[in-house]
Amino acid sequence: MAYDTVKLRSPALSPAVIEQAKSMSLRRSGVEMATGEEKYVLFAGELLGSWDSRISVIPKDEHYVIDKNGRPVKEKCEPFLEIEASVHKIFCGHNVYGGPTDFRQVCRDFVALVEGKRDFYRTLTLP
Repeated sequence: MAYDTVKLRSPALSPAVIEQAKSMSLRRSGVEMATGEEKYVLFAGELLGSWDSRISVIPKDEHYVIDKNGRPVKEKCEPFLEIEASVHKIFCGHNVYGGPTDFRQVCRDFVALVEGKRDFYRTLTLP
């Protein structure tokens, strides 16, 4: 069976790279109207659906860890990018048949593609 969508996490990145990704993303925030306090901020560049063949890039600075009770909780961490795409569509032009079956190889190929793009940020997905 072929793999279609792959989501990878980058290693920790410099603030300049993260800011560049954020500048290409949609910023969503929640404001408490009574106080005007900004309660949360999300930066998103998500895929529109299973038909979307673009690369999604989302800057993040939190990840899940397991607490002492065995429950996942969000924790601050060094900033990174979460990159997602339909590798089947990227490499084959469709996702009907003949897609990649070696998961490690398709991940290596996806990383090489992203690393090799000179104008990578032009491929960012904006909702």
